[in-house]
This record gives sequence, structure tokens and C-alpha cells, in this order.
Amino acid sequence: MMKIVYLILLNVLMCGSVLSQVTIDSIFIVDTVHHLFKNSKPSNTYPADIQPGVSTFLSSIASAQLQQSSPGGLTTLLHRGMGTRHLPVLWEGINIQSMVNGSFDLSLIPLHLYSGTQFYSFGSPTLTGSNAIAGALNISINPQDRQSLLGIQLSSLANVDLLTKYIHHGSKYSGTLGADLSIHQNSYSYTFNKQKEKRIGTNQLKYNLLYNSTYFLSKNQAIRMGIWAQASDREIPSGVTSAHVSQQQKDSNNRFKVSHIIHFSNSKLHTWISYMDEIIWFSTPVVDSRSDVNIYSSGTEFSTKEEFVAKITYRKDVVDANFFADIKVRNQLNLTSSKMFKLNQYKLLISARQDYTDNRWMPFSFTGSITHDNMSLQMSRNYNLPGFNDLYWPGSGNDQLKTEISNQAELKHHFILKGIKVQSQLYMNYVKDWIQWIPTSNGLWSPLNQKTVLSRGFECHVSREWNTSTVTYKTDIQYHHNRTSATDHYFEKELIGKQLIYVPKHTIISSFLINKKEHTLYGNFRFTGKRSYTPDNQYDLSPYYTIDLFYKYAIDDKADITTSIQNLTNHQYHIVRFFPLPGISGNILFKLYFKH
Repeated sequence: MMKIVYLILLNVLMCGSVLSQVTIDSIFIVDTVHHLFKNSKPSNTYPADIQPGVSTFLSSIASAQLQQSSPGGLTTLLHRGMGTRHLPVLWEGINIQSMVNGSFDLSLIPLHLYSGTQFYSFGSPTLTGSNAIAGALNISINPQDRQSLLGIQLSSLANVDLLTKYIHHGSKYSGTLGADLSIHQNSYSYTFNKQKEKRIGTNQLKYNLLYNSTYFLSKNQAIRMGIWAQASDREIPSGVTSAHVSQQQKDSNNRFKVSHIIHFSNSKLHTWISYMDEIIWFSTPVVDSRSDVNIYSSGTEFSTKEEFVAKITYRKDVVDANFFADIKVRNQLNLTSSKMFKLNQYKLLISARQDYTDNRWMPFSFTGSITHDNMSLQMSRNYNLPGFNDLYWPGSGNDQLKTEISNQAELKHHFILKGIKVQSQLYMNYVKDWIQWIPTSNGLWSPLNQKTVLSRGFECHVSREWNTSTVTYKTDIQYHHNRTSATDHYFEKELIGKQLIYVPKHTIISSFLINKKEHTLYGNFRFTGKRSYTPDNQYDLSPYYTIDLFYKYAIDDKADITTSIQNLTNHQYHIVRFFPLPGISGNILFKLYFKH
């Protein structure tokens, strides 16, 4: 930790000393978006209107199902029927999904600090990585941010959040330094079997420290640095049908990346190195599970104004876990190339990736997309490697697991009719050798390549905006239909055609926004259809809905205050069986802004 603080101070001091000597009037390095998303449009962006918090943002994605056992507990996302292991979470272009269990707890992301985060419904596998079967979540800084801030948020769940962000933009140096501290009890009541009960909270303490900077060596060269230090200590609530057993989880994550960018007349060279240390310690009275993952990566990317990109990346994961017999290592080398072609009114993007992992050639991956006017078609092939728990878990791991192979396609269409915007898309995702943990004859659970899964669906988004001289009105509605089922089952043929567990077939989201000068009123309604919690679809969780309201009052550019009510109707529901979520609750968020 002290090394990270030292690097931040050293970087700031170096930039300050150079700024006092040299001033450059014009800088033509203006690109701030990673190339991997340069030709893609996100389906959801934070902040979207006024939706504070990870859960609220992720719940606004109609094609996704937020998986959350309790507030402050493990939060993941099922997108278009695919699992959390299929969704890369990218920080500074690096996938931070766990190599151990293939999962990342999304509740740990400080979205109010990373205010440029985007969700992509179709993640290009050649650019986002080997597990981009369910889209991609890209964590980034919004380069348009110009205001430093102090903030405090209070919740009726007995939660307190303190945050600060300092932003500096100069002729040669720009940087963001942010921090938050959260004390979350997550205490609430719920109704179960017609009885009102008190939910055991998480008693969570967490913090995030981030630092991002760009220092211009000259008008065509820059050095960028990104640092993210994070820690969390919390209790894990048990299900309401089981006796409470003390469960504690501690997370400690430190991430560092530095890169050099040089622009030539018609091209750019981007070189980087990074290091991440991801620690998880889970304990109960009888369990002491600890893992320490060290991740080293480096790469070089060459791109031209003619939309050609070639990239080589090396990554090494070293896992030291007390539940493995020895230290596990994975080495990956990948080559990527991408090219955009413009043919009359058509745009054609073709990209390919070839990986070499632990002395083995991986399945060839590619992406192809064609765009014409208001229509586009994307197709891709990708794969997903088993995680280390799948391979090496004591007594249950299966080191003979095959790699999951994915083939997917998406057809998009949009048009505007009398001011009404209509966006629709059809998609298909076919995954072979799907990995699933199942009970075995010895009473233990073990992973197997159990089935071939087909996910297919339809999404539609209709929106309208009106503007007068003083008032802005926005309204929209989204509908998502999904069918995700096994087309072949290697062991249980009777499960062919059954919807996968916890995947809803129908989702509807509707929202409105009214803005008049300093006043903004926003409302959001989400309906999620029934979800089976048994593989044979014999038992379902009831459909649920939530209504959230937000009101924001802005005092010029100096401050704003946002009050919100979640689950306005006090609807009793749960996403995961036996884990009830809060009824009506409220938040108040105050931010004070500073200009430089």
C-alpha cells in the first residue's frame, strides 16, 4: 500500500515540476476511449440521468438479471441467460474477473468515482477477452468531468458513504484522485411466511482509492497511469430458512497500470504494463479459505487512422490458495488484429484473435459486423476456459474439463417515427460444452461439461423526448424476451428444452424524467417475470416488480442534493430463493462541487 501512495506522490511531483518549466499551447492527443470500444456503442452508460449506485445502474439493463442475495452481498449479473463467468469486467482494458472462481463482485465498484462506466450488450471477443460471451462491463473515468467534489450519502438501511474526487486539467497534465469510505449495516425488515422478521445485516466496511493521470511528454506523446486500491470487510448473511452461521469475507485488491502513447502522423503506438493483487479471505467457524492472485500483464497496440489495429498481449496469473495443493499458474499470449472497411454506404469490421495458453493453442476467435444505415449485423466466435476452482477444487475439481465454445449473432435495427425512437434487436448465443457443477454419487459436487446451451431473444427500446424553453421531458420503455435452454444434455436428457435456473423469460423496464432548471424528477419501474429455481422447471420464484423515484435539486454548479425512494410500494420479493430483499427504503445524497 505504501508503494502505491509513493507512486502517486512521485507522479504528481514530477508533473508539477515539469509544468512549472514548460507550457505547450496545443495538444492533439485527444482520444480517451480504449480502441476495443471505439466502434461500439454501449447499451447502458453511467451516469444515466440520475441513477446512483451499482444495483440501480445494473437493474436498468433490461436484458440482464441482477443476482443479489442481500444488499452488500455478492452481486453478479446474468446477461441474456449467460452466467457471470461469461461477463468480462474491464478496468483500464484489463479483465479483472477472478481466475479462481470466474466471478467478480460488482457491488465493490465505486460507480460515483468511475463516472464513465459503460455496459456493452455484445462484447467483441477479439477485443474484450476470452470470456466475453455475455457482453462486457467497462469501468472508466469520464474524460468530460471537470468538477472536483465532496459528497455524503445516507440510507435508511443504516448505511453511510463518504466520497471525494479531485480533478485537475492542465496544459501538460491532467489527473483524477478519488476516494470513498463506506460503512454499511444493510439492516432491514422483511416478511416471510406472513411473519415480519429482522434481517441480519452485513456490517460492511469498505474503501476505494483511485488515481488516474495523463502527462504529456510532448504534443504527440503521453504517459498514463491508473491505480485502484480497494478493501472490504463484511459479514455474509445466511438464508432465512437456515440457522445463522457466522460468515466473514475480506477483500483486498490493488491494481496498477502505466502506459505510454505516441502519435505519429497517421498512426499510434500504445504500450503498457500492469500488476494486480487480488486477495479474498472467507471464513466461518469451520472454514478458513484464502486465495491470493497476482496478475502480471503487458502489451503493445499499433493502430492507424485507417482503422487498422494489431495488438500483442501477455498475461500471467499466479494463484496461491490454501485450498489448492500447490501454487497454480496460467500463462497467456494473444495476438489480435482488427480492420474497418468502408464500402459505399456499408461499414465492415473484421477482427480476429489467437491465444496461446500454457503451451496450447486455444480456439480461434473472431468478430465480424456489417452496418448499413440503421441496421447492423454482428457475428462472433469465442471460448471460455475453466476456472481454477473448476479444475483443482480438492476432491471435486475436474482437470479433464473441456473449454466452452460460443457462437453468437446479433441483428440490430433502429428508426425514428414522429420523434419516437425505436431500437430493436434479435440475438442468438450457442454455447457448447457448458460447464456446470452437479452432485455426484459420493455426495460431493463436481463440474462437468454437461450440456449445449442455446440462448435466443428479442429486445425493444422505445423512447421519446420533448423540449420546451424551460422544461425537458423524457420517457421510455424496454422489453426483453429470452429463452435459454439446453439443446443437448450429456447426462440428463429430460432437461433438454428447460429454461435455465434464475433466467426470466420476460422483463419490462419503464422510466420517465422531467427536468426544469434546477429541478429533476426521475422514476423507474422494473418488472421481472417468474424464474425457475430447479433445473426441471417444476418450481418457480414469483414475478416481482420495483418502483423507484429520484428527485434532484441543483444549486447552480456549486452543489446538488438527490433524494430517492426505492421499492416505493414496499413490495416483498427476492431474487435468490430464501434471501428476501428490502421493502421500501430511502437515500439522500449531497454533493458539493469545486471549480479550478
